[in-house]
Amino acid sequence: MLSERRKWNLRDDGWSWKDAASVEPNPEFQKRCATVVDGLQEFIDPTNFGQFLAADSAAAAFIRKQLVQRYEDAHRRIATFNARTAVERADPEIRESVRIGGAFPPDDVLDRALNYKSFCNREFLKDMELLDRLWRHAEEQTSDVSRRPAQRAVGSEPDWTSAAG
Repeated sequence: MLSERRKWNLRDDGWSWKDAASVEPNPEFQKRCATVVDGLQEFIDPTNFGQFLAADSAAAAFIRKQLVQRYEDAHRRIATFNARTAVERADPEIRESVRIGGAFPPDDVLDRALNYKSFCNREFLKDMELLDRLWRHAEEQTSDVSRRPAQRAVGSEPDWTSAAG
C-alpha cells in the first residue's frame, strides 16, 4: 500500500556501520557499536530514508574513528614495550629519557592515524550536520505554524487605519 511507509531500523538495515564494525571481531567492541547505533536510532524518524542514510553514515564514521584510536593505542603499547627493552640496555644516566622517548609511536604511524582520524571527524560532523538539517526540515513539514514571515513590499507600511474599526 502507498499509505504505509517502510520503517527503517538502523541496527538491522544499516550496512555502512556494520561494515565498519565488522573489522574488529571483539564482542565487546561490537556491543559498543550497537549501543551507538541504538542511540542514533532513537533520534531519527524510522520512515525517513534520508535520515536513515545519514545516521548510518555517521555511525560508520564514528566507529571508524574508534578503530583508528584502537590502532593508535596498540602502537603506543608496542612502543612502550620496546622502550622497556631499550631502557635495560641504556646507560643508567639516560634511562628515564630513553623510556619517555621510546614510548612514543613512530612518526609514520602517528601521521597515518592523525590523517585518518581527521578524515573520520570531518565525515562524522558532515553527517551530523546533514541529520540536523533533515530533522529541522521534518519538523517544519509537520508543524502547523508557518516558519516564514508574511512577505510585504519593500518600504510599505501596514495600514493600521483600516483595521481600527
